Amino acid sequence: MSRHKKVLIDLHDQALKNGLIEQIDSDWTTDLHATCDTAELENVDLAVVSRASLLNRLPKGTLTIFAGQPPEGAAPPFVVASPNLKALREQVHHALQYHRIMNVNQAASGSAVEQSHTSEGPLLTLSRQLQQLKRQGEMRISLVEQLPVAVIGIDDNDLVVLANARAREMMLNRSATIYATPYHQVLPDEICRFLQDPDRESAEVEWDELTFIANKDNFVLDSEYAGTVLTLTTNVQDIRGE
Repeated sequence: MSRHKKVLIDLHDQALKNGLIEQIDSDWTTDLHATCDTAELENVDLAVVSRASLLNRLPKGTLTIFAGQPPEGAAPPFVVASPNLKALREQVHHALQYHRIMNVNQAASGSAVEQSHTSEGPLLTLSRQLQQLKRQGEMRISLVEQLPVAVIGIDDNDLVVLANARAREMMLNRSATIYATPYHQVLPDEICRFLQDPDRESAEVEWDELTFIANKDNFVLDSEYAGTVLTLTTNVQDIRGE
């Protein structure tokens, strides 16, 4: 049985700190365990901190969310410049999403290592290939996040498991919680009906008085159906005002 992921919470704002700890520990949809013990940083998987002095003490590879403006020269992977409970909780889910994707990439890389030869030449070539795979995985995450198109991933239990920046911006107007939430709670009825219709792969839909082109496709993992990927593209005519 895999261990819980250890999340360090160290925030100046005590009420914000206590609220985030309570939300993380009460969320049964994740395998997270919150701690505020800065004396034992070993095995910390994710850190939500507002003290710059902790950044250099965290174990290498720790996913870090910095609450506030990070110090000059520091580059934590996630920053919430104006921290509040909703924004921090969203970034925790975003970091978890990143962590899971990187684990998939590492597992694929490990499989390739097991099948490799032990001679120095092939190992050197393989090492370069694995570095390239890792970089490609990071690029894919960054590209999806920066797309102007809304991208939403829904698992086979109808729960939202992925949403890029554009999608989160749209859905947060309807619900304070996005991840691990049934899609019908965060998406308009018209889009829900489109998702439930097996005969349509594309449709024109309305959301907040804007017209979008919705497209859906199956997401396959290890040759098995794992869920649905939904994209929402703003209608070009609406943008031009035609």
